[in-house]
Amino acid sequence: MQKPVAKHIIKSAFRAGTYLEQILPFAKEHCDGDEYQRLLKSVAIAIHGIQDQIVEQVLLVHPDLRQEIDDSIAAYGVFI
Repeated sequence: MQKPVAKHIIKSAFRAGTYLEQILPFAKEHCDGDEYQRLLKSVAIAIHGIQDQIVEQVLLVHPDLRQEIDDSIAAYGVFI
């Protein structure tokens, strides 16, 4: 996998996690407490899956990207 492809995959995975996180404020407002807690847990599991099954797998191929990601997030709050 070429490095630009790896970066695109990681950025897309991060966006997917962000979209999942955006479910939570809406759900908290419109679901009862038990429903919200189940959804919260499900979203956490899904985001962990994205991190574990996509991001970490790409970083196995390009471990040098880990520092680049960390530096970008520290400086800008996102991976750019």
